[in-house]
Amino acid sequence: MPDAALIALVVGIVGPLLAYLTATQARHGRQLAEARAELDAAEVRERVLWGYVRALIDQVYRLGGTPVDPPDYLDDLFPSRPRKETP
Repeated sequence: MPDAALIALVVGIVGPLLAYLTATQARHGRQLAEARAELDAAEVRERVLWGYVRALIDQVYRLGGTPVDPPDYLDDLFPSRPRKETP
């Protein structure tokens, strides 16, 4: 009979615990992927904004011209890339 009690313990406690841990790990993986995507987007925005500032500095201080108008879209700073349409 001790074997039946051990099997009941494993099935009743360890099984749901493993299911919970697996679900928690999957949730944390999704959260990590979302955080990485957000960080990547922030890095792209930072590079684009620094590119715009650099263009302003070049035009105003080095070329003696007037500053360019700010872009309507960040993609306007990279004409080689197609613009992503937003809904």
